[in-house]
Order: sequence, then C-alpha cells, then structure tokens
Amino acid sequence: MEIRYLHIKNLRNHIDSEIEINNNLNVFYGKNGAGKTTILEAISLCSLAKSFTSTPDANLINTGANAYQIECNAKNIMNLEYNIKLLYQKGMRKKISTNFGDNLSPKDIIGEMPLVILSPDLNEISKGVPEKRREFIDKILSQISKSYYEELINFRKALKNRNAILNNYKNEGIFNNNLFDSWNEIFIKYATRIVYKRLSFFKEFPELFRNYYKFITSNNEEVNLIFEPDGFDENENIFNFDINDIQKHYNKISNEKLNIEKIRGLTLFGPQKDDFQILINDYPARDRASQGQHKSIIIALKFAEFDYMNERKTERPIVLLDDIFSELDEHRSNLVLQELLKRNAQTFITSTNRYPFELSDNYLEKISFYKVENGKVKKNNQ
Repeated sequence: MEIRYLHIKNLRNHIDSEIEINNNLNVFYGKNGAGKTTILEAISLCSLAKSFTSTPDANLINTGANAYQIECNAKNIMNLEYNIKLLYQKGMRKKISTNFGDNLSPKDIIGEMPLVILSPDLNEISKGVPEKRREFIDKILSQISKSYYEELINFRKALKNRNAILNNYKNEGIFNNNLFDSWNEIFIKYATRIVYKRLSFFKEFPELFRNYYKFITSNNEEVNLIFEPDGFDENENIFNFDINDIQKHYNKISNEKLNIEKIRGLTLFGPQKDDFQILINDYPARDRASQGQHKSIIIALKFAEFDYMNERKTERPIVLLDDIFSELDEHRSNLVLQELLKRNAQTFITSTNRYPFELSDNYLEKISFYKVENGKVKKNNQ
C-alpha cells in the first residue's frame, strides 16, 4: 500500500493541511511542537482507527474546533485506489468511510493499510510492563487477521462481564451461577483462540528477531524471545498443544481457581496476563541490556514485524518512524534507511532537521523533504 495524498483538518495544530506524498522516503522536519508527529498520527488513525500515541480522540481536536477530519488517498499493490475518510466530533461516535462503504467500525479498516511504527516510546516493549509486550503482539496479529481482532474484542467483553460477576459476589455475596457459567464459557472460548494464535506467532517470529539482531549488531550476542502464556507450567511443551488441548487446560484452571477468584473478585488467569521474555545471553534484557542493546532490540523487533506482516499480507506495510534518528547513531540510522529502501517500503520520518538525511547519496534522490511549521506543511526539496 502507498499513500498518495493526505488532507488533515483540525487535528492538533493542523487547521487545514493538504500533503502530496512520495512513494519512497518522506521526511517531515521542523522544531519540536511544529506538528510533525500529528501527520503520522493522521496515518495511524486511517490505518488503526486510533493514534499510535494512545491519545484520546477528544484530545486530538484543535483548540477552538469541535471535530477533526482526515482524508487519505492510497493505492494498493494492484494499483487500485483505497480512500478513507474519518470524522470525529466531540461526544460522538467516530465516522469512518472507505471505498467499501459508510458508517464502518474500526474492525472494518484495520489491516487494510498495514503499518509498522517505530518511536522512542516503544522502548517500553523491552523495558516496561507485560501490557506493552502483549500490545505489540496484538497489533501485529490484528492487522494480519480480522478474526483475531474480533476475538480480542469478544474476549475483553467476556472478561469484563466475568469480572463483574466475581466482584459482585465479593461485595454483595450474590453469585449467579448460570450467568457466570455462560460468560465463563465465552471467556474460555476466545481465550483459547487467542493463545492458539499467539503460539503460532511465536513458532516463527523469534527466528526473524534473532537474525535481525545479529545483523544489526554484527556481534556474537545470543538473543531470544520466550513466550510465557499465563496458567501453563513452564515445563509443559505448550507448542505441542492443539486448540482442544488449550481449551481443556483452561477449563481445568477455571475449576481450580473459582473459589479464590470469588474471594478476590477478579479473574486470575487467561491471555490478559500473558507475557514474553526478551533475553540477551540467557538473561532478561529488561534487567541487563544497555541503552544501545535496547535500541537494537526494538529495531530488530520492528524489522521482524515488517517481514512477518509482509509475508502474510497482500499489501506491503507502510513504515512510520517518529523522531527515532535522534536516538540512533549513524550506523544504525543508515542501516534502517538502507533496509527500508531494499524492501521498497513507503516510509514517513519525523526529525528536527533534514541534515542527517542529506549525508548519503545512496538514498537522497529517493527522499522528499517537507518543512513543518506551526501546523503548516510545505514541500522543500531544495
């Protein structure tokens, strides 16, 4: 997929920005607060129906306005147009329209224009809490498979209702067995499907990650990703489990934990507690990795993500790089750009200046520069 045109209205400090897009590297440069990241947020909204910064929609609206609007024109691998329009008004449901219809929901557009996003905040994948690592997996699998995204939605609904019944027993002493059994069955059904697909992911993805880390660092460090699904013994070879084995296991755990769950008023098992370890030389990267190693880990994860999605989608992912080159040395910066060009990946880059991208003739001719100032965008290739 390649974006050709963006029209952004009242999104943060962009009052009315129209941007013609290059199909290779697009560098948006300017001072902090100029509105560079907002352009990437607009693309994220058109792809994922939300900003990659996790900012609530109401906070994205320009001060003084009551709505934001984004129009995006793209072409897919078959050179067919894909147009999307989003309108969000305060207090209203987001309106999404594409070639395929109006009044669409996020599940209808996620995966149509696949994204790989790299920003400094993503260091939390290797440094932070398990939620960030689950989010990393779920974004990849949701863009590959609409059914996975729908299963996540159904699972979260079942978890919410299961927790409400348990919490009601804790606080009121009232337990509706029939209602609990109904939601517990739904909970286990979708928990099983989610973990089964996460298992399939971890059968292939770690090898891509290991290869890229070795390539980026040019050293002999051993890295790995170890999936840690909640509720399964580490001595069990869960990768030999089929979907029925997982469901039986969850039914068993549910029976074993019900009494303590009623006391705690909370679900104590399931994929909402899954995690994966990132290891360097058999030690957790979270505890042992240097700043440079963390940067290499995130770059390796993102290149692995690109290849994993590219092999499974008919559309080549678009890459968003938000202010990462201030975090990288010259070697890593050049490596990232060269690898993206090899893959013919349309790339959007934000930077405080254009100087780093003018140093190499290897990719200069394929870059379009855009100066961003006070929410206004001007192409400037001179």
